[in-house]
Amino acid sequence: MKLNMDLIREILFQTEATEHGKSIKPDIPGYGEEEIGLHVESMIEHGLIKGVTVPNGTGSAHRILAYRIDGMTLEGQNFLNDARNDTNWKKAKEKCLEATGGVALDLLKTCLAELARQTIGRL
Repeated sequence: MKLNMDLIREILFQTEATEHGKSIKPDIPGYGEEEIGLHVESMIEHGLIKGVTVPNGTGSAHRILAYRIDGMTLEGQNFLNDARNDTNWKKAKEKCLEATGGVALDLLKTCLAELARQTIGRL
């Protein structure tokens, strides 16, 4: 599965908007529960959110039976803060695509942080 960075960003926005201490199961139009669950699993692995997933199968048959988000990590909050600006978000994705032909999460985080620093430097 290829990660959809826009979906990751939207999951983070919904997680941020949820009252502290309450679990969230995002409902994002245009995305199925399975796709959201696989992204939640990846976001937990990358340290963006806290939560649990219940997998079923391995390899290409890997599926998520259930998932729950318990909150955002500091890493996730930093990523979302850098990704909040729509202009920087689009620029960072474009730069990643130009440089590598894809958008890897770690590279996107680096690009977003650099664009945020440049924006602050212009103030």
